[in-house]
Amino acid sequence: MVRIIIDSSFRERGIFEIIDENSVIHFSDDPLEHSFMDVWDIAILRWNGSFSSLRKKFPFTKAFIVYSNSHDLYPEECDVFFDLNPSNLKLSFSNAIKFVRNLKELEEMETEMMKGEMYALFQGPVISRFLDELRRKFRVYGDMLLMAERGCRMHTMLRYIFGRKLIVLDFLASSESAIIFSLVGMENEPGILRSVGKGIIFLDNFHLTSRSFQDMIYELLLTKSYKVKNSVRKFVGKIILGVAEDQVDKISGKILNIIGNGKVRVPPLRERREDIPFMVDQYLSYLSQRNRRAFPPVSDLTLNLLMNYHWPRNLDEFEEVLHRYAMKGEIEILDFFKDTLASEDDKHVPNLKETLRNLTQNVEKRLIEKALRITNNNKKKASSLLGISYKTLVQKMEKFGINNR
Repeated sequence: MVRIIIDSSFRERGIFEIIDENSVIHFSDDPLEHSFMDVWDIAILRWNGSFSSLRKKFPFTKAFIVYSNSHDLYPEECDVFFDLNPSNLKLSFSNAIKFVRNLKELEEMETEMMKGEMYALFQGPVISRFLDELRRKFRVYGDMLLMAERGCRMHTMLRYIFGRKLIVLDFLASSESAIIFSLVGMENEPGILRSVGKGIIFLDNFHLTSRSFQDMIYELLLTKSYKVKNSVRKFVGKIILGVAEDQVDKISGKILNIIGNGKVRVPPLRERREDIPFMVDQYLSYLSQRNRRAFPPVSDLTLNLLMNYHWPRNLDEFEEVLHRYAMKGEIEILDFFKDTLASEDDKHVPNLKETLRNLTQNVEKRLIEKALRITNNNKKKASSLLGISYKTLVQKMEKFGINNR
């Protein structure tokens, strides 16, 4: 569905022929009255201010057709359709609709891909039990504080649970002042605290915030209200705070007290060993759909290697390893673990390096067998193909029990 708002003065300009059942059109004598309160995909109007001020009035609009006395009214961003003083409004409007529909199709594709990724990362018995407990605590406490190590993807996990009910604000990606403005808004333009309704606001990397901002959130949690100039507005949604596990001491004691038993630790991937086979299977399925090609299942040795690794970067590292496997197979996983384990001791997983050695030999054996098949069992050609000497090839064939028939 494409939603369009048009200045009433353009009513007779012959654009009705373009409108179909998948479009909703609204004529207004003053389109600015309906700007922020509704989400319009296309706006056709008269405007003589700057583009940045127009963007504030229509923050979610994807296409603008503007008639203006200014010849310098052009957007700084490149991801919107913008036409200034078009001589053929009908043609311009048709192009705007095509642009918006193509953009919506891309967004739907990205959403479906993101759903596949989210589904793959949160599979398995351990995480299923945790998510059930998290849902139960949310129903009991509402406002919560989540603690996690780097790379645990708390925002992705919450999106997986709550879907569109969730709004994410990340203090690592945006400044505190920008987030305050987004939350509170202005007197005539409601911020997220109002527009979210009974939804959920996730404040990620909350440990990076100032004490004054934490005081503001404490008052919000305590009174379920906030101030905009001289007026007080109710807040009926829920707040979830995301904090790095080793930075909890930077959170105000008042907030920790009011959250109470709503504090939850997200399990890192090394504590989800039972989940790894489920995650690998689902993630390779997701990559197959995304790349439109099938990927072979990982071998038992590779799976054992993945299950015994301690994953210091958690899901970020897991995705990196699976993408490497999808690109070049088990050889790429071997290279990753060789580099990773080179500077590590054995305290985390004593049998990991032995597993890696066995996997290396397994892959090496398969490569030799493949080279012999390609060269019709010509050892001289096979050794050249593999980049090793004839003598080394013979030794490895004896070691791995490869017959040269």
